[in-house]
Amino acid sequence: MFSTTPFKHGRIGTLHLSQIRTTISTPCLFPVVCLVTGTTARGGGLWKYILQEDKSNGLLRREKPVPLMSQVLHFLDFIPNRPHQLEKWRKLGIKQRYMEEVNLKQFASPLFLDSGGFKLLWNKSINLSAYGLSIKNGKGPQTILELQREFNGDIVATT
Repeated sequence: MFSTTPFKHGRIGTLHLSQIRTTISTPCLFPVVCLVTGTTARGGGLWKYILQEDKSNGLLRREKPVPLMSQVLHFLDFIPNRPHQLEKWRKLGIKQRYMEEVNLKQFASPLFLDSGGFKLLWNKSINLSAYGLSIKNGKGPQTILELQREFNGDIVATT
């Protein structure tokens, strides 16, 4: 549920995420991160520079959770020749995989998952069939929504 309060220079809103019992005040900056950066949650730049670097105040370890944004097709940049690795992320979802592999007590950050549709708009040759995904014959939006759900996003935006 989203509610707003007008004020002199715009409006301030509150986004209530009942599923995870979190409220986000808007406007809010969602850091954009790539969470599926390799074969494990300990791979790639996010782990090296954000999570591991600051174990007490890393992005996913803060006392007050920071809303995060990611797009679901970013795995194409990190595991392009390992389609079987995506299945591991789909099976557990992003939050559960990070909790298990990075030893997080909880993944409390609200996770906004964008569809990544811009990748499909600008590159018509993308073939997701090796990953068990089909975007042909009008199935793109349904397929991407399914992937967003499997990744366990709290907020999703589809194409």
